[in-house]
Amino acid sequence: MLHSRADALTEFDWLLRGDVGRVPVVEVRGDRWSGKTALLADMARTAGAIGWRVAVGSATSPPPGVPFGAFVDALNTLVGRHRDDLVAGCPTEHARWLGGVFPALATALPSTRPTDPAELYHVFHAIRGLVGALAAFGDLLLVLDDVHWADEASVQLISHLLRHPPDGQVVLVLAHRARQTDQALRGLLDAAVTTGMARRVELAPLAEQEASALLPSDLSRARCTDLLRKFGGNPGLLRVFTSLGIDGQSAGEPAVLPADVLAECLRDFHALSEPVWLVARSAAVLDDPFDPELLARVAELDATRVLTAIDELIAEDLISTRGSSRRLSFANPLLRAAAYQSAGPGWLLGAHARAAQALLDRGDRAGQVARHVVRTATIGDNHSVRLLLDGAEQCLWDHPAQSASWLRTVIELETDGPGTTPERKLMLGKALALAGRLPEAGYLLGELVPTEQQDPTVWIEALCWRAWVWRLTGRIEDAARDLAAALRLLSPGEVPDVVQVHRARLALALDTGTRPDEADESVLRRHVAAMPAATAAGVFAVLSVATFRFGDREQTRRHAEAAAELYEELADDEVAQQLDGLYWLAGAETGLGWPGPAAAHYEHGLRTAERRRLGGLVPQFATALAVTQVRLGDPDGAIRHAACGRTAAAATGSAALLARAVALEAAIAGADGGRDVEVFDHLDNLDILEAEPEPTRLAREPESQRDEASIRLDGLSERELEVAVLVSDGRTNQQIARRLELSHKTVETYLGRIFKKLFVSSRAEVAALVGLAGQVARRSRGVAG
Repeated sequence: MLHSRADALTEFDWLLRGDVGRVPVVEVRGDRWSGKTALLADMARTAGAIGWRVAVGSATSPPPGVPFGAFVDALNTLVGRHRDDLVAGCPTEHARWLGGVFPALATALPSTRPTDPAELYHVFHAIRGLVGALAAFGDLLLVLDDVHWADEASVQLISHLLRHPPDGQVVLVLAHRARQTDQALRGLLDAAVTTGMARRVELAPLAEQEASALLPSDLSRARCTDLLRKFGGNPGLLRVFTSLGIDGQSAGEPAVLPADVLAECLRDFHALSEPVWLVARSAAVLDDPFDPELLARVAELDATRVLTAIDELIAEDLISTRGSSRRLSFANPLLRAAAYQSAGPGWLLGAHARAAQALLDRGDRAGQVARHVVRTATIGDNHSVRLLLDGAEQCLWDHPAQSASWLRTVIELETDGPGTTPERKLMLGKALALAGRLPEAGYLLGELVPTEQQDPTVWIEALCWRAWVWRLTGRIEDAARDLAAALRLLSPGEVPDVVQVHRARLALALDTGTRPDEADESVLRRHVAAMPAATAAGVFAVLSVATFRFGDREQTRRHAEAAAELYEELADDEVAQQLDGLYWLAGAETGLGWPGPAAAHYEHGLRTAERRRLGGLVPQFATALAVTQVRLGDPDGAIRHAACGRTAAAATGSAALLARAVALEAAIAGADGGRDVEVFDHLDNLDILEAEPEPTRLAREPESQRDEASIRLDGLSERELEVAVLVSDGRTNQQIARRLELSHKTVETYLGRIFKKLFVSSRAEVAALVGLAGQVARRSRGVAG
């Protein structure tokens, strides 16, 4: 049975007071960092408060090799306090054994250490008698922590006491990690729990609300969910990761741990032999998860020795198989960081070189190889330069700060190459902008000057990226000037360039509240049909807001539906590169009176930006989501994401983004988290649709003008609406498929979209909404007939 800390303490208090019968053993089990030691401290205080004598020890406190170390650590001080009485009452046959175990008795009793199993058995009885004698001075609570690391003699003594409990009022509390504890001892504890002789406290993960309270208030809900899922409600891990400000991701360069955390983590490695230590450090060099073949190359050991070491690391619960013997992972990222940090710089240099070569030999992606190459490359190493360039390009949209770092390394290494070309400077500027280092990106992109020899496409792209940075930093006139220059450079036949420039001009107008240029909209609409799906998704999204500003609500709806359907089909990498489109799509959905889908798209964008470390995009998504959550009546979410937006904006160095985020957070906080309807007066000045023409501006409370069911159904496409109406008529999927001449699988796909858009989970709920909306039947006249 899993226990919370509070429940465990309540039950323990009852036990000590005798309310639930005398149980001589309490077993506390839990993973590392789960709070076992803190619970033991609370148990000791609870016992002391009601008059029990308390002795607390840990298996890790005495030096290695000290027999009965856990008991000596716990009892030696108490034994010394009562030495004279204990010596006087000590049976002769026990005296020489006890003097050889407890330093406090060494000068008062003859000291003899056992040399064979028979003598060891006598020592067990002697210590059992000593514990009983100590109980004569008052009820005794004997607490032993980290039993999974106890020396062999301590483990055998614990097993003896489980079979032969001491006399008197003695309660033995044992804390351990079950997966690392001696198997025979685990069996005895299981039997003791079964017979009622022991009470087991299995520490439960923190409940979501408790765990969330440990996380910073400016973390988005998606990041909170990721951390809770990753660390399973483990309080120690949550505290460490949030206090260090690291993201907890296993892959890539391990985090640098402060001295106290490093020392705590290294305790887990203390029992490893030198060859196993070597394998652990080699695993830390690789990305997590890793495979044994690469591990053998980095460690320079044969496969048999590596597999033997893996068995030992698994037994120590330092790595796990994650359900596959070919995919091994550290139990948590702190352990990987500790193993990496404990290695010497010279060894790490060679290990990274071996890892890079092994990855190259098996044809891995440049992004994985580059992480190792950057540690070993030297000036003039053109092969490494090419690998770093390829790696930087591959991780541009997944870890732009890493991409920027590798590009800077390229500049330092290259001596006889092309140097800092405009193309490389552009890529570095893009990486810095995406990472959210906006002033640095603006400075770098501002250095770009067109030349006659330069490819116009490079310069056009540079101007568009520079305009984006100016826009985010509040330099609107500079952004407009750059986009005007890009417009003059366009060649009519270069469709990608044409789309990029006109889309950027439209986005600038929408973001700054000026009326869009109809020429920009016209060009995009003319080319959108021929675009790749990913590009079309982003273009339809920006067009949906533009047409809303022009007052064409029906066109807005069609563009928004087209964008939403395309985004649903895109791969994660494609969504990341069209992430700003999700922002515009959600803005259009807000204007159309669909706050639910808008919130979902804002959340999708924020989650993607955070997971891929796209810091330049986080502030807008976080603040827009906060505004939408106010409208949806979710004040807690609004407060959290407003704080998230403020923190993210501060990290970009953009005064404009920060001012907007601070104003939003103040508005929401000042209106009691958005519970006060007057907050909308403040939010209107921060809304993506703040400047739409007043005659076409939609009411902020559409429920007052139209039936709620109709509003929700308005979010469906024409085909989805047809399917919904047929569902309300009681048709099966097969009947709908025949009626609309679709495949059965396509009907299922449409139903999934309908459930998602309407926020329902059953066909009956769909039918109820259709029945409530009388106008739906008129829109779909003849479909269900």
